[in-house]
Amino acid sequence: KTADGTYEEKTFTLVRKRMESASVFAERLESDASVGIINILGFNYKTPVQFEAAVEELKKAGCDKFVMDLRGNLGGHEISIAAILSFFLDEGDIYIQTKDASGTLTQKAIAPVEHEAEDLQGCNIVKEKIGIYKDLDVVVLCNYNTASAAELFVADFKDYGIAKTVG
Repeated sequence: KTADGTYEEKTFTLVRKRMESASVFAERLESDASVGIINILGFNYKTPVQFEAAVEELKKAGCDKFVMDLRGNLGGHEISIAAILSFFLDEGDIYIQTKDASGTLTQKAIAPVEHEAEDLQGCNIVKEKIGIYKDLDVVVLCNYNTASAAELFVADFKDYGIAKTVG
């Protein structure tokens, strides 16, 4: 609105594009630079790529011990968790097992997968990357706000002996 009470017309150009937010944050522990802290806020379709980049960045910076912080993580997409778990498990390892009301057991195992949809490309499981982090020294933090798919992540780390879980 101008000083004389009229309105000035303005023209804008908008570019429509998908907004990507970070779901993984990494830092070195101040008191011990050999410890890398990876905070995973949620499991979206970009989380596996962000996670791998965080681990590699911390390893390059000299970290050889890792804390995976899932406190407050409310979960996300199963294919995102499968992709991250594939870095720690072996091909064929069961990462989720369910039983329906009739007693039918369903198991899903780590295996290479290439998603066709462009949005899902970050969740591809590449055969050469399966198990690449299984020897990392890891502790997983969780709390009462670690929920849903994030609980699956924590449970697999615990059940496969990949990491100690705290919380």
